[in-house]
Amino acid sequence: MERIAFMIPVHPPKYHFVYAFLDKMIRYNCLPPMYLVFSNAADYASFERKEYITHIVLEDVAMNELYQVVSYKKYKGLAFLQNTEHEFIILCDSEIDIVPENFNSKNIYEKANAIFENKLVYAGNTSSNEFRAIFGASLNFFIDSNDNRIIAEKLENGNLYHWWSDLPVIKKDHLPDFFKCMGWTSEFPTYPRGAFSDPSYLYVNYLLVNHGFNVINTTPITRRAFSLEWLITGDTSILENLDLAKLGFGWVLHQLYNMNKKFFDAKKTFMLFHVDRHSN
Repeated sequence: MERIAFMIPVHPPKYHFVYAFLDKMIRYNCLPPMYLVFSNAADYASFERKEYITHIVLEDVAMNELYQVVSYKKYKGLAFLQNTEHEFIILCDSEIDIVPENFNSKNIYEKANAIFENKLVYAGNTSSNEFRAIFGASLNFFIDSNDNRIIAEKLENGNLYHWWSDLPVIKKDHLPDFFKCMGWTSEFPTYPRGAFSDPSYLYVNYLLVNHGFNVINTTPITRRAFSLEWLITGDTSILENLDLAKLGFGWVLHQLYNMNKKFFDAKKTFMLFHVDRHSN
């Protein structure tokens, strides 16, 4: 799995999720390169599966002065990974699970690569001020006003919301230009209070501007507002129509998988997310 790496920011209250998926990967002999980002040396010292991961430890950072601590850790991890040989980086949170039958290097690579071949972003309608605010804050990070104009046009001025509709994967070779578009070099700024800065969201916006990605409005397909992050349905016709729209189903919400296991196993879904929330 050397072409694919996983990078996850972690902290002690969530270690039990990390232990669970690492142990499962080891049990099924499918452990990929796994990079975990720790806030400090003490947190790393308390981690009990050191032999299975590569650690990235933040140094000389006053975490209590950061507003977006998790985002900061993700950016620092990406800065480290841009100097590796991996082709794709899957950037997720610790509350995940795997589908062992589909968690293999060939399938994961094909799911990641298809995103960059299809060049599609899946976003649903939203009238929520909260998510429009996320869109608005995201425009503060790109230094070229024309970039922001294109993002606003493609996302209908914040009326379309895409976060976590699809597998959060980053093409490693894009990272220097991604950072450059935000005016960053090796040092990343702390974030003003209220700024939304998650790289898995901003990178999708970057793809819309710089790599010819276009937006599929999923609301006419799902008959639901919001991104696909919280899609929960037993209506397989909705899933089949998303499949026709070339959604890869590399990862899905765990409740959605449990309701449609046969469908997702056939589509080779390999990872589930939000396993800490609203368990069935």
